[in-house]
Amino acid sequence: MKKILSFLLVAMMLVALFAIPGMAAEDVNPKLSIEFAKTAPTIDGVIKSGEYVTKFPVHNYNGASKEIKDYQEHNKNNDWEYDFYICWTEKDLYMAWEVHSDTFGPLPEKYYDNTGWMWEYSCVQFILTPGAPDSKVIKYQTGEWGGNYLEVGLAQQENGESCKVAWSKPAGAEKLQVTDWDAVIKRDDKKKTTTYEVRLPWNKTGIEKVGDGAQFGLTYAVAAQEFYGDDAERPGVPGTPMMLEWPNAILGGKHADNAAVITLTGNKEIEITENTVEVSNVDLPKGTLPDDFKVGENVGLDITQVNEKLNGNDTVLVTNLKNIKDYNLKWSQNLLLKPVEGQKDEYEVVENLAGTGEDPVFKTELKDGVLVYAAHSNDENDGSAEAARKKAAAAIEVGSHVKIFGVKDGERIYSNAMIYTVPSGSEEKPEESKPEESKPEESKPEESKPEESKPAEESKEESKPAEESKEEEKEEGDNLLWLWIVIGVVVVAAIVVVIVVVSKKKKAK
Repeated sequence: MKKILSFLLVAMMLVALFAIPGMAAEDVNPKLSIEFAKTAPTIDGVIKSGEYVTKFPVHNYNGASKEIKDYQEHNKNNDWEYDFYICWTEKDLYMAWEVHSDTFGPLPEKYYDNTGWMWEYSCVQFILTPGAPDSKVIKYQTGEWGGNYLEVGLAQQENGESCKVAWSKPAGAEKLQVTDWDAVIKRDDKKKTTTYEVRLPWNKTGIEKVGDGAQFGLTYAVAAQEFYGDDAERPGVPGTPMMLEWPNAILGGKHADNAAVITLTGNKEIEITENTVEVSNVDLPKGTLPDDFKVGENVGLDITQVNEKLNGNDTVLVTNLKNIKDYNLKWSQNLLLKPVEGQKDEYEVVENLAGTGEDPVFKTELKDGVLVYAAHSNDENDGSAEAARKKAAAAIEVGSHVKIFGVKDGERIYSNAMIYTVPSGSEEKPEESKPEESKPEESKPEESKPEESKPAEESKEESKPAEESKEEEKEEGDNLLWLWIVIGVVVVAAIVVVIVVVSKKKKAK
């Protein structure tokens, strides 16, 4: 009997050996709860005990750590590790990485203005998604190398200064500038430790909700390397890739929908309403007007890309002119719009400048509330809808009034926001334009996400979450079938061995 139990125990261990690696490799959207900090950490490049609420790091990983070892394709040396800390306050998110490694490669001077090569040296990169990601739904990864998320890079430069950059900004965080948040990176050669600390204001991250139980996505990568591969200045001298990530969602290609789901805890009493992302209550079906906007002839100019850099034939409505240099207005037809006092949703065209290859220079002071509508087309005479829109914008005279629907407090607009000229002599009164009376079903911010303006092939992929789910269910079914086959084989083998042993005993008697 003891031998039979032993065989069964061995069988169970064998099954476990077959099953565990497959389960670890498929681990996506891991969960992590983070604590509220009554006292905010000091961003100084030094992590003190208890500064991030807990005395111990949330993560302590190296290349052999079971949580991450199955997808570490970019780490060729396991003689280093890092600690990760995270906490939050009612205004900010705090994160820190303490990297313990003999190897350290600061960002070379040649890349100070080209931070896209930061990943080849010692650095930290992370992605924050506005809400909780789900690997089964393509929601935040709206492009091959970008999407509706905040992607940040941190590194120390050769001159010792801390370098910070935001490569991708989600809807709601277009106003983010590196001067809005703190980051300090310090290298201690004696302790062989590099420390990265960062503070991000909630209202500059695009995260939709803050408070107890609120969720968002996080994925990060840590690099402790002099340079990743062959260096142009040192041909034939390969670097040693030393990069770790958690979870598998940022290295070798962006997969923000695979990010970890972070839940805020520890502060049930406070409601952080000032950090909630504002949404427009004028979410109009594309190409339509509010029912109560009834004037005669007018020119409609649709906005196909909102609050994003102009590329190709995009059009943009810039609502925060402090960030005007973040937009490519060099070849656009640019209308500078000033709000008309006492007239809801109405603006006056104070300047109309055509791009000539250089950034437009406006004579009007760029104060709060002033907007720029930029219509772009590669060729005004190519007969395209974009060219027609640019011509229509060029024809609007200075002094004309326009109505813009889809804007709330000059802060947030959607891809179906519309701009219409108001015919001269119009007696439209402010109370006659009541966008807030739109039907509830027309006021769903989720219907006008930035990804609506993606290429057709990406939209097609997003429209099939059910099929992707079915494929994943099929793969899971295949894995379970294989697992049961293995179990069956092991059990049969154990039974055969038991029969042989019993048979030999009988013969021996």
